[in-house]
Amino acid sequence: MRLTARHFKEWVEVSEARACTEMVDDQRLAHATRVACSVGGACAMAVIFNAPFGGLLYMFEEITSISWPLELTFRVFVGTMLCSLISYALCFLVNSDIEEFVIYAAKPMNKEWEYLDLPIFVVISAMLGFMTSLHTRAMLGVSGWRSRMQRRLGAWSRYERIAESVFYAA
Repeated sequence: MRLTARHFKEWVEVSEARACTEMVDDQRLAHATRVACSVGGACAMAVIFNAPFGGLLYMFEEITSISWPLELTFRVFVGTMLCSLISYALCFLVNSDIEEFVIYAAKPMNKEWEYLDLPIFVVISAMLGFMTSLHTRAMLGVSGWRSRMQRRLGAWSRYERIAESVFYAA
C-alpha cells in the first residue's frame, strides 16, 4: 500500500485545524485500471489461443497507441509469457495436453445443437446468475471482515497482510 500511495493519493489540509483528508487522483487510478485490464486481456488471449505473442499483438490492435504507455509493452510481454508457462505447467501436473483446453479445434468437428438444448442452457444460465450473486455477496462480506480485522490489528496489520499473502500463495 505504501508503494502505491505516492502514486494515487494526496493528503490535503481542509481547514486551519490541520485536519487532513485523503483525495484519490481519479486520472491516475483510471490509468492503472487500463494497464491492469490490458495485461489481463493479453494474458487471457495468450492462454485461450495458446499464442503468447498473439495476446500481445491482439492488445496492440485493440488499444490505441495513445492509451498504450511504454511500460505496458514489457508488462504484457512478461505477463503473457508467464501465463503460458503456468498453463503448460498446470497441464503437465494433470497429465493433459494444451490442445484439450484451447477454444479452437485442431480437427474439424461436426457438433450441431438442437432446440432441445436451449432449456438446458437457460437453466445453467439461471443457476450461474444466482451463484454470481452469492459470490458477490460473499466477497463483500469477506472484504468487510478484512477491513474490520485490519482496523483491530492496527500496527500488526502489515504482518497480517504478509501472512495472508503467504497463505494464499500456498
